[in-house]
Amino acid sequence: MGMKNKITLIFSIDVFLTAFAFIIPMIGYLNILFKGFLTSWSLILVYFVYLLVKYKKIPLRKGSIKIDFLFLIGFILVVFFNFVLVDFNSKSKQYFLIFFFFAILYVIDAIYEYDIRKKVTIIFLIFIALGVQASISIPYIFDSNLLLSRLMSSGQLSDELVKEAVKNGVGTNALYTSLGGLCLFGLIIQSYLQSSFARIIMFIAIFSMIFSIFISTYFASIFMFVLGVLLLLFFRFKKLFSFKAIVVGIVLFSMSIYIFNQYLSDTRLLDPILKKIEGFSKQGGDVTGRDKLANVSLETFYDNPFFGIGVPPWRSYNKIGEHMPWVDFLANFGLLGFLPLLIFLFIRIKNRFSHFRFKNSIDIACFIGVFLFIVSNFISPMITTPITYISLIFIYTSNSFKNDFQ
Repeated sequence: MGMKNKITLIFSIDVFLTAFAFIIPMIGYLNILFKGFLTSWSLILVYFVYLLVKYKKIPLRKGSIKIDFLFLIGFILVVFFNFVLVDFNSKSKQYFLIFFFFAILYVIDAIYEYDIRKKVTIIFLIFIALGVQASISIPYIFDSNLLLSRLMSSGQLSDELVKEAVKNGVGTNALYTSLGGLCLFGLIIQSYLQSSFARIIMFIAIFSMIFSIFISTYFASIFMFVLGVLLLLFFRFKKLFSFKAIVVGIVLFSMSIYIFNQYLSDTRLLDPILKKIEGFSKQGGDVTGRDKLANVSLETFYDNPFFGIGVPPWRSYNKIGEHMPWVDFLANFGLLGFLPLLIFLFIRIKNRFSHFRFKNSIDIACFIGVFLFIVSNFISPMITTPITYISLIFIYTSNSFKNDFQ
């Protein structure tokens, strides 16, 4: 398929099964309602049975499973043995389930590697689901409390109010940070859809997602998205001063000013962001305390450099900082335990961008997604956030767009 060709969406049983299996852990209320991984794995099992009945085998092309998969399996075994033999707790169990899901994602991505229409359809359905969640959350946040997400993240809401907020699409900083790179990819991929109706629907979903990022009040989430936009403009600099780009820029700027003056100027929405910026300017460093938490993990790693201490229960802040996975995992698994995951990520990213094309919008969007993934994991544990790792494996580092979009 050439770059100028349009993509026709294909809705089939396997597409719906895969999309729903991915959407459940992404959408907060569905995750609670359908017990998260339990239902996702059940749907994936049905999906594989469907493939076996239809094709008499799992339709994998020769060479689709590469050496990086072996390193991923190696890391999963490290996490599994830690879960079973070292520290049997809910956190170590969740880590095992998450990284086992990495392997499932890898296989499903390999199945759809050369079926770009089905893959884009799955991505389209994911955007619709996330757009609906964002659209529900926006009026709910304005009607209740603009700082609702922060109250939820800090544990200041009762379980009943948290459930009500999640039911209405409100998430934590992990949700809004993970949306940044995905929205930028969506803006690019929607332009390749054959159906103008599908393009409009997807654009509305993306707009709702972007708006939800800005009303989240999380500095890191907004910063990640703005950073992604700046990178996109940098890579596409030649088109920056085109007539179309200037018109779109003026319209977006005017809309932003109007929305701020009409709805946001008299609210507390920007208070957390302004205070964070003020703190940075006064102290000249981190005002969130993440550096101290990272130092805790580093000290634990220095004391246990080869095999780590395992995965202790949640909020063991005297051992693991829990806010910077690149450091936390060193403390958890040691250098030898963490190395397979690093090698897996390195090989997969290297394979995806081995022939990076600056004129290719898809390549640029995927590269930005990977870049934001790496940077955001120095701020929060984004690698364990469903939207982030599903996007990483199934979209940003997938060879589907490398093979078909050229």
